[in-house]
Amino acid sequence: MPAWYTHLVTAYEVEKRIEINDKDTFFLGNMMPDAERYVVSDFSFDVPWKVSHFGEKVKYNGGLVDLYNIDKFVNEYKNDLENPIVIGYLTHLLTDEFWNRLVFKNINLYDEHGDFLGLKLNNNTIKKCDKEEGKVIKHRDFKKIQEYLKANKKYCIPEYNDKMLYYARDIKEILYTKDDILKILKYLKDNSSIQKIDYDYELFLENQIELYFKNSIDYITTYLQGVGIKIKATNDLQQ
Repeated sequence: MPAWYTHLVTAYEVEKRIEINDKDTFFLGNMMPDAERYVVSDFSFDVPWKVSHFGEKVKYNGGLVDLYNIDKFVNEYKNDLENPIVIGYLTHLLTDEFWNRLVFKNINLYDEHGDFLGLKLNNNTIKKCDKEEGKVIKHRDFKKIQEYLKANKKYCIPEYNDKMLYYARDIKEILYTKDDILKILKYLKDNSSIQKIDYDYELFLENQIELYFKNSIDYITTYLQGVGIKIKATNDLQQ
């Protein structure tokens, strides 16, 4: 799945297009699904991916893959879609959905039974590997994409306010404490410097990243608008 600063950069661009009553809290919401297992240690809870990401097995492009039941999330929180944590959480799931579908459609290879065979690399060769090695290669590319976006796009590290915990309590799947939230914000501040990545992309091409990123923002914004999130006026977008 996309690395954390990819989510933060994405949130910054999405926020420019939608009406949000608390930007910092929205940015925090974009971090919440991953925090306690993938990124920050010593959290007060542990939630399985299937729960935190509304995950399910889906037949897609010939394989059985892990994707996100985003419509289920929206149905569960349809009365909370003015909550910036809920909108941020939804934006995170949409970001994961967009980038993972790219991989599942264009890169992952499956046999006639739907079993994973390997990866189509960016030089058009085939790498035969098991699913776990395939995940490692995907995450290496996603880390490189993250550092590219950190270097070339704007983002905002949220500052704590008491509304964060208030809004976060609406998310039933993850029960955050104030200390958990502060750990997230500290991690973002401590890891904001750009890391030099010495390896090359194996799955993506660098000249694709800008287009994919733009397409992801369009995809997310269109979905949010479709579930009733207000879009900023054209004049506001140009400022």
